[in-house]
Amino acid sequence: MKFKFTKKKIIVFSIIGVIAVVGIISAINASKPKLTEVAVKEVALKDLSQTISVTGNIEANNSEQVALLSTVKVLDVFVEEGQDIKKGTSILKLDAKDYEYQLQKAKLNVELSSINLNKLQNANVIKDKKSLENAVAQSELNLNASKRNHDKAKQDYENNKALFESGYISQDEYDRYKKAADDAENQVSLMEIQLTNAQNNLADFDVDRNYQIEQQKKQLEMNRSDLTNINTKLSDATIKANIDGKIVKLDVKANQYPDAQNSIIMIQDLSSYKINIEVSQYDAVTLSLGQKSTIKVKGLDKKYTGTVTYIGSIAELKQSGTNTEPKVEIGITIDNPDDKMKVGYEADAEIVLNEKPSILAVNFESILKDTDGKTYVFTVKDAKAIKTYVTTGLETDFDIEIQEGLKDGDSYITNPPETLKDGDMIKIAGGETK
Repeated sequence: MKFKFTKKKIIVFSIIGVIAVVGIISAINASKPKLTEVAVKEVALKDLSQTISVTGNIEANNSEQVALLSTVKVLDVFVEEGQDIKKGTSILKLDAKDYEYQLQKAKLNVELSSINLNKLQNANVIKDKKSLENAVAQSELNLNASKRNHDKAKQDYENNKALFESGYISQDEYDRYKKAADDAENQVSLMEIQLTNAQNNLADFDVDRNYQIEQQKKQLEMNRSDLTNINTKLSDATIKANIDGKIVKLDVKANQYPDAQNSIIMIQDLSSYKINIEVSQYDAVTLSLGQKSTIKVKGLDKKYTGTVTYIGSIAELKQSGTNTEPKVEIGITIDNPDDKMKVGYEADAEIVLNEKPSILAVNFESILKDTDGKTYVFTVKDAKAIKTYVTTGLETDFDIEIQEGLKDGDSYITNPPETLKDGDMIKIAGGETK
């Protein structure tokens, strides 16, 4: 029997055939387990380092700043701005006239105190009240004479001051009269001291000798202390460098009084540099002296190295935006400075907190935790995700150390989806099902 296929029948049978094939394929696919597509890597040895990044400005590692008083005249300047100097180099000399007068007075006080102490301690010397009275009388005569001299010198100064202001005498003549008046006034002060000491000696004549000795010892000690202090001030009148370095600021001129704009002397040791930075409490607790860092000076291609050499002892509250947080000052000394560096340049430093070379590591996103806090990753075996417990160590922003649970070359899922479970069939992204 022969069948006659019309065009219409052929179309019907074709549709039936397609439906049958689709049904068979669906049945086959339904019988296969559902696959989860994942990305896979192998556990490998890596060099891990834990770091923090900070930013600060370059400073000289050692510097000195001297502030001059606006009331003390600069007599001479021995160096220039930009000059390299050694420790102990004289920079400038200040007017020490007042200290010189005080030194003279202090020496006299020490001498008189020493003489009086020697007299009191010498048991063979009979105290002669008459001599003390004579000393007072002589001191009074000397004082009166010095006062007369002062009155005359003062009058001469006043007369010549008027002449100077009217232009009849020169500056040098005016200065000579002024100095004579000042010296005469100083002489009066010295005579007053002598008279006071003579009067005190006379008044103390009948006081218990031992008490006098103890008091005189204290007086001598005090006078010697005053003398030492004035000598120190006289020595300080010549400003000297306390460090080796370069004069980076020196605006004051000779024969001038410093003002607000030129009262600072600044010396910097430009052979070594540091970066002082304020870090948060969170970062400060991870820092310790001796930690290394990589430094990038903005605008320079070279990378420098540094060492943490200072960590502040206290944390100070600092304003950060709208919040206040504790900040600790740290210092990083640059190990390999060069002449391209400048004080004030901004630099980024990456401080190495911890580093471990050639250790097993996986990417950070692969690490998961059970509800009981146990850490695990999903390894791959026979196209299945296998839950594998691990012990971790050093963490970085991207990787984490594996101390136990995996070995070099093991395959693991890098970023497992939340729905992935132990034993699920997987398909490796970009590859074939295993």
